Amino acid sequence: GQDVELRAQWEVSSNLDFDVGYAHWFKGSYFDSPAILPQMPAGGNKDSDYFFAAMRVRL
Repeated sequence: GQDVELRAQWEVSSNLDFDVGYAHWFKGSYFDSPAILPQMPAGGNKDSDYFFAAMRVRL
């Protein structure tokens, strides 16, 4: 499959920054294979979206 990711970083100070983003995973044709489908969880053969956030503190 392929993915697209959007990401933003914000440095509040030299000791604190934030990182947020979004990723969309486009499933590959492998996940349409009848041999793999019984092993997949429900909805496992569909595209996926992920959001993430992180904070880093330097001491």
